[in-house]
Amino acid sequence: MRQNLFKIAKVILAIIASIIGILIFIAILFINLSSEFGSKSKGKFKERLVKSAHFVEENFKNIEETVVMKTRNGDKVPDFSLPVVKIPKNYFSATSDSMTRLTWFGHSAVLLEIDGKKIFLDPMLGDVQHHIRGWAQSDLMIHFRLQ
Repeated sequence: MRQNLFKIAKVILAIIASIIGILIFIAILFINLSSEFGSKSKGKFKERLVKSAHFVEENFKNIEETVVMKTRNGDKVPDFSLPVVKIPKNYFSATSDSMTRLTWFGHSAVLLEIDGKKIFLDPMLGDVQHHIRGWAQSDLMIHFRLQ
């Protein structure tokens, strides 16, 4: 009886290890072959890059220098802290019709309020998200129509 349980446990562990191995293999393939993770430019996009005056020695050079955040104690920390404002409960309901207001929620999500109308803007609400292109299903998304 004990030997049978030991054999079953070994088979189950082998199956779990195989599944984990396959998932790791798929993740490595996805990262290496997906354009979202920096694959080489191809086709018409590559042709357009090569024609640019900013394409030098097989690399695209920015017009302006890109400023990288300074490091402090080995960590990338800005020289200032972003102000954090606690929003009262009535913040969204107490908008005047004539007031224009923009509220940043972080990353790329903002709430735009104009003439009493509220528009929430976030690229993740679209049909195709940048990092999961091809996997997004339109039936999973909520669409709003502006009037």
